[in-house]
Amino acid sequence: MVAATKLQEGDQLAAVIPVEGQREVALQTTGGVFLRFMLEEISVLKKASRGVRGIKLAKNEELERLYLIGRIRLSIIKAKRCI
Repeated sequence: MVAATKLQEGDQLAAVIPVEGQREVALQTTGGVFLRFMLEEISVLKKASRGVRGIKLAKNEELERLYLIGRIRLSIIKAKRCI
C-alpha cells in the first residue's frame, strides 16, 4: 500500500472518485449553499501535502453532495458522515 496523502489525527478518507471525462465539480452543503468550479482549478498536490479545501463550511454545516459534471453525464455522490 502506498500513501497518496497525509491525514491528520482523526481524519478519514471518505472516497476516491475518478474524474476522467468530467469538467466541473459542484459542492452542495446541508445549509443549501452550492459552489461550482472547473476541475482544472484544483491544484495537483504532492504526496506530502494535506489536501485542498473545496468549500469553507459554516458552523454545524456539512457537505451534502458532490456533483461531477462532464461532457456526457452528471455524477452525483451523496456525502456520508464518517464517525
